[in-house]
Amino acid sequence: MSFIANVLVKCGLAERRKDGRISARGLEVSYRAGSEQKRVKAKNISTTGIYIYTEERWPPGTAVELTLQKRSLLGGAVRPKARLRTRCARLDDHGAGLTFVENPAYADLWSNAMAGAAEIAAESEPVRLFRTARALAFLLRICSPPEDGLARRMVEGFSAERVDRTVEFVLAAEDLLALQSCATSPAIAPALLQRILEDGSKAAEAETQQLWAGLLAALCRDAEQAESASRFAALLSKLDSTHALILGAACSRAMRAGWNSGLVLRHDLYCTPDEIRKITRLRNLVAIERHLHHLHSLGLIGETPRPLGCAPLEQVNITPTPLGLRFYSYCLAQTDLPEALECTELEMAS
Repeated sequence: MSFIANVLVKCGLAERRKDGRISARGLEVSYRAGSEQKRVKAKNISTTGIYIYTEERWPPGTAVELTLQKRSLLGGAVRPKARLRTRCARLDDHGAGLTFVENPAYADLWSNAMAGAAEIAAESEPVRLFRTARALAFLLRICSPPEDGLARRMVEGFSAERVDRTVEFVLAAEDLLALQSCATSPAIAPALLQRILEDGSKAAEAETQQLWAGLLAALCRDAEQAESASRFAALLSKLDSTHALILGAACSRAMRAGWNSGLVLRHDLYCTPDEIRKITRLRNLVAIERHLHHLHSLGLIGETPRPLGCAPLEQVNITPTPLGLRFYSYCLAQTDLPEALECTELEMAS
């Protein structure tokens, strides 16, 4: 039995089998059939593939996207999913054997990713293991040259919580690229990739995790923009979820207002104290002012003058700067922000 299979058995993820396979007991398995997500039973699972009971008659080589979830004892519990790209390897009278490598050329890469995932998630259940393996496979695919020590450095430097955060935004970046139908190739320097993982793993809130995912996806789309990605990663590491909410609202309003050549907005953007409270989900205006000042100090939005004396704040300046627009656009994986935006064109497109 392989080292990885031994690890799975040792951590109680499954019972030992003579043929090296692992029981799929406790797992929910489904695949997409048209617009429907179809749930099936799995007979067994290994580090390289899975056998499912199905009436589908896929030709060998057919791509099938599987979703794995741990069976829930509480119906309403939120459970992490492991989405895995597979291909049909064989059929019999009862079901199909699927391999976890959609492209046979990536077989060695998946094997390395599974070994790394076993090292990172050795005390975890299979869904977390396969999520980690998929994230590592993606990182190995985009890193130039492929970093065999990437998983080991994550184990040595990251807590289990930071590993989960890293896996979360890395998988989100891969999904974003898939939605945009963007191909990836080994092109990102290991030092830059490691920096993104180090800083992105500290983002605990969904708002900032989404921006890290977008930044990584943007870099995968155009690795020649490594200098911009490094600068934007340094900026993003200084933002929390409230900053992300403010900047997101500011840039969304800028898209509606439009701008002239050079990303100069046609007019400044203001909102009322009540509006900024809704945007930030905070009630304390003093705390909100600190967040606004921080964004301004980073050069991302305009300045909101402080009222004289004890006068209440009447309006808030959320005008994004050209840097703020470029930064936020990049962190949404949109690297082709137009220098000038016509409102009429935007209205027609919407």
